[in-house]
Amino acid sequence: MFKSKIFVKKEEKRSKLPIYDIDSSILLEIIFENPRQNDAKKIFQLSGYKNKYRLMASSIAVGEVIYVISKEKDQEYKENCIEALKRLLLYYDLEIYRPSQKFLTRVSEVLSIDTFFKSMDALILASALENKSLKFITFDSDFLESKNLKEKFKEVKIDDKI
Repeated sequence: MFKSKIFVKKEEKRSKLPIYDIDSSILLEIIFENPRQNDAKKIFQLSGYKNKYRLMASSIAVGEVIYVISKEKDQEYKENCIEALKRLLLYYDLEIYRPSQKFLTRVSEVLSIDTFFKSMDALILASALENKSLKFITFDSDFLESKNLKEKFKEVKIDDKI
């Protein structure tokens, strides 16, 4: 596949940016048009338009979003949510990655700190830790209010702001 010089330079520059991983809560906020959707959109805009950081989401986080959408009763609403997710992923060119198998050891670490976490939350945070993300952006209060997590995993800043 042929890549233009401009595309290659853009990719080189992008690869040097700090990695910010997002939780499923960020995507859900936009899709379901919740109160913090403007905050969530700003996270995407600063990544896409301003190139301040590389915004990524694990396939596990995207899978959780699809699972939450699938629980909706109204079929038309469900289809609209899936379309909204597709537009979001394409428009902002969100990088979706598949965690390596090593992330499973990080899951145990997360669960040993705070056992009240839902299993999907532990998987998503473990993915961000293994992805060497500088920041894990979430609106989930379980993450934001856990002092134990923030103390244990200082290599990634857990925050709801960029």
